[in-house]
Amino acid sequence: MSRVRVVHVLPRLVPDGLENMMSHLVCSLARKRYEPSVVSLFGPVEGGLENALRSAGVSVFRLHKRRGFDPRMFGRLYRLFRDLQPGIVHSHNYVLRYTLPAATLAKVPVMAHTI
Repeated sequence: MSRVRVVHVLPRLVPDGLENMMSHLVCSLARKRYEPSVVSLFGPVEGGLENALRSAGVSVFRLHKRRGFDPRMFGRLYRLFRDLQPGIVHSHNYVLRYTLPAATLAKVPVMAHTI
């Protein structure tokens, strides 16, 4: 049985409520069934969750978004989704404006969004 690639997309990996919840969710996925990855639109955050996620064997990608609307995110997310070929993309907060077009073009079969 092949594992399902699950990609979570968030603005930043700061240790706040949503990000902590996502981190616990991703780290507790059954690895025999799922292959989790996390995408941070922005760069690294001092004291963030990136090291803990990597230590748990989760791939972390940073897209280095600029403040405000950044149209570069469409292409970066599309290329990442195209290369990873996730079965599920789960986006959080305001990143849906970037993930929905990219996931649609990359033909991601399942998308979920949490506000």
